[in-house]
Amino acid sequence: MSRLLLSWLLAASAIASPGMAADADPDPKSLAVPAELDTKSRELIRQLAKASYSDREQAHRELRNLGRMALPAIEDALANSSSAEVQLRCEMLLARAVGEDVKARVECFLADAKAVHEHKLPGAKEYFAVVGKSESSRNLFRELILSANQPMLFAIGKPEDLAKAIAARRAQFRPYVGDDGSGQSAPNATDIAAILLAESCAPDVAPSPRNASLASQFINQPAFRTALDSGQHKDVYVSLFTRWIETREDTYSLYYAMNLSTTLKLTTGMKCAKKLLEVKAGPGTYRGMAMAFIAKNGDAGDVKILEPYLTDKAVIITTFLPGGQGVNKRIGIQARDVALAMCALMQKQDPADFGLTARSKSNVESIKFSYSQYYIDDTDGDGDKKRDEGIKKYEEWKAADKKKN
Repeated sequence: MSRLLLSWLLAASAIASPGMAADADPDPKSLAVPAELDTKSRELIRQLAKASYSDREQAHRELRNLGRMALPAIEDALANSSSAEVQLRCEMLLARAVGEDVKARVECFLADAKAVHEHKLPGAKEYFAVVGKSESSRNLFRELILSANQPMLFAIGKPEDLAKAIAARRAQFRPYVGDDGSGQSAPNATDIAAILLAESCAPDVAPSPRNASLASQFINQPAFRTALDSGQHKDVYVSLFTRWIETREDTYSLYYAMNLSTTLKLTTGMKCAKKLLEVKAGPGTYRGMAMAFIAKNGDAGDVKILEPYLTDKAVIITTFLPGGQGVNKRIGIQARDVALAMCALMQKQDPADFGLTARSKSNVESIKFSYSQYYIDDTDGDGDKKRDEGIKKYEEWKAADKKKN
């Protein structure tokens, strides 16, 4: 972790709830270091390398008293000075200077109630690029920077450090019961918003297959579900959630996000389903559910999303024949079986016309659009032949339908 970032994080932790100065200037230009103080700071930096110990101590004290006004000079010395004495003393001075600078920037942002100015706070650029600038988005960002999530936001822009910060923050909410019977509290909506923002800025951060519950641990929290459904910052939360989905590449996160989207009737569900189809790793059942989701929630034009999978031989699920047929007779439902059935349903056709057998005669929507509802009867060992014939019939029907319309 870089020295500067470490100082930012320490400073952020120390001022997680800064009080806004009554006379804070809302214009970030007011934070600029006056030329005369910058010149003085650089002269004091040079004195840190003097032979006289008393001169070095005097310069150190004056630099410490200058606080954030000496920050540019301190950062420049850390980057360019070859003096071990200067490097050591500047490292000692850095945290205080950064702490004052962070506090000043936060107070400046909070004072800008009318959102007139651009503020260079860590994470602000990425956040507002996702959610836009509105009174609601500003209010939520204010909550974020005043929360214990501030250190994580300040790591945005440093991929390696951000990944560690995210892992550390997630770990603080991992359920456990201590020897005294106590446990960690669940994250609130602000915590989850911060994690989603941070993870969307670090796409490589993903739950391990060994702990698939990590994805649902946060987005399925009641507080977050309420925030997405009817909270005062609903639109902002939906934007953050959508951006997070767009950066996910693992089946677990996408699966849970798709289910939550369905429950809350969010349009993000289609994004999740489409991406789930593209991710080959992970449980095949998730891809089957994604096909069923697209068929049930998409329109006729979305059939083009599923048609490429008519040749996908990956097994989605292995199950028993329905109704006690055979003795422990198992069948494998392939991706192309699900794709064919869903393509037919999307165009109001009967999957049976293309060689598929329904496991249940029920016409209930949840069963009708189930990824495990239709299969190819390969009892005689001719499953592949039947699949080829079914797909051929589908292509012929499609061509005839196009000609007719």
